[in-house]
Amino acid sequence: MDAAKLDEQLAEGGKDDRPGYRKFQRRFYRWVFAVLSVAFCSWIAVDTLFDWSAASKGAFEYVQFDNRLQAALELRVAASRDLFQIALVLFGVLWGLVFAEERVAAMAFRRGLPEIIMFLAGSVALAGSMAVSLAYSISLNELLSDAVRLLEKPDERVVDFFGRKVNYLFTCQWTLLITGMLVTLLTFLSAKFLKEVRP
Repeated sequence: MDAAKLDEQLAEGGKDDRPGYRKFQRRFYRWVFAVLSVAFCSWIAVDTLFDWSAASKGAFEYVQFDNRLQAALELRVAASRDLFQIALVLFGVLWGLVFAEERVAAMAFRRGLPEIIMFLAGSVALAGSMAVSLAYSISLNELLSDAVRLLEKPDERVVDFFGRKVNYLFTCQWTLLITGMLVTLLTFLSAKFLKEVRP
């Protein structure tokens, strides 16, 4: 297509169909996805460090332990376990995209720097979510085992499991998981629909 016809097409509201322009468009959106992925992870990392710093400086809160609190705590443990399983599945999906050698999306992924950046960002977010989940579960199980022994002592008070000193780990877990989900989605969309066909 010569320059005169191209100018006429663009003046009429048409799109530039040149292969070079389409390639530039795909590359531009891929890098936008990569920058967004890094921005999401950086923001969550800073927020997590801030929560950890604030929680480590604060004092434990104490409440009266009863059967209702025990039931609520068991539900929280189950929720944390479910979030861990979701993060594990997404982690497997993200890595599966790399090793799916027969798929064109995987070929584009292995050849594209934006997808590598998104892959690393998503992996770090999901691995962080799983690590925080393990730390949270260990902390809750230890506190729960101590609290159960106090059930027959009505005057005893236990650490508030839902206070900021303990609960920040659960908050970090699901925020990291959501970040990992978003980055995994961006990675898949970039590798699947914005791939550059190469010989």
